[in-house]
Amino acid sequence: MLAYRRDLARFSILNDGWLARAGSALIVGSSGCGKSKVKDWLVCGITSGRPFCGIKPTRAFKVLSIQAEDTDEDVAESYQGYAQHELDGDTDAVALIDRNLVALTLIGLDGYEFIEEIDRLCEEHKPDVLVIDPILSYIGCDVVDQKGVTTFLRKWLLPVMIKHGCAVIAVHHSPKGARNTALIDRAIGSMEFGAFFRGVLDLSYVEGRPNELTLAIAKRQRQMGWTDPYGRPTNEKFLVKGTEGVSLLEVSGFEPGAKKVGGRPSKADKSKVADAIKSAQATGMPKDEVVAQVAKEFGYSTKQAQRHVKAAGAEPEPKKQSEMTIEELEADLGLKP
Repeated sequence: MLAYRRDLARFSILNDGWLARAGSALIVGSSGCGKSKVKDWLVCGITSGRPFCGIKPTRAFKVLSIQAEDTDEDVAESYQGYAQHELDGDTDAVALIDRNLVALTLIGLDGYEFIEEIDRLCEEHKPDVLVIDPILSYIGCDVVDQKGVTTFLRKWLLPVMIKHGCAVIAVHHSPKGARNTALIDRAIGSMEFGAFFRGVLDLSYVEGRPNELTLAIAKRQRQMGWTDPYGRPTNEKFLVKGTEGVSLLEVSGFEPGAKKVGGRPSKADKSKVADAIKSAQATGMPKDEVVAQVAKEFGYSTKQAQRHVKAAGAEPEPKKQSEMTIEELEADLGLKP
């Protein structure tokens, strides 16, 4: 193997082999965060050979996209939004997508019956990439069942991928309260999801700011090759949802305060929160107003802000008599009106 030479032109589909033939990738996110919309735009990029949010196909590929949750109107809105906002009248790119994309809604099948059907569909359409959205609809077992998930992914799905030489991109849910979990472990259910899929992307948004999305690489960051505006390696990209139709605009970052909430902040954040609380308390601001200000400034929920205010001390500690001036001591003892 020391003499083996990688042939990117032969096997790579996305970036530097991040997704390759017979390889696999998982997109994970909570319900309603926009997984399917991001998936649809990624599919448009793959079928037209155009980069999307730092994800770069090596050329235009054929995609068989199977989904179970969205209506035809939802799917059409995603693709039409891509054509409007990304292609800007590029008729050649539209023609490429039309030629390379097969989008199907498949319901009523799961487990091995689903595997048999995608085997037949891959034989018919010969895709380079198979997209499954969501895998929860088709797996046919409890997602916490390690043996059942392993059987579906490794014993049934993987041979189909190898047989047809196609990669798989699956969409999966993350459980509530997963923000404090390591990115690689946010897929709901068995740890096999994080183990089997070669690349994993995590999609999240800030509480109270659902139009601001963070797409993070949870697995195989080096192969993706993302850099920030200063050219430094990064595992995050940022997207803003449009207010009309479906549009996703990549941005360099969000305004201050747009932080993922849930759990404990970092040490740097704790220091900033504590300083803000002390400054507010020093003005004599009532506790409820301090909580509201902290929640607004740092993007926290009211409960989280209450925890930080409580941790910082709801009220300044009174001075000891030994630390008081004569005037303060006389006032404290009631010797002055």
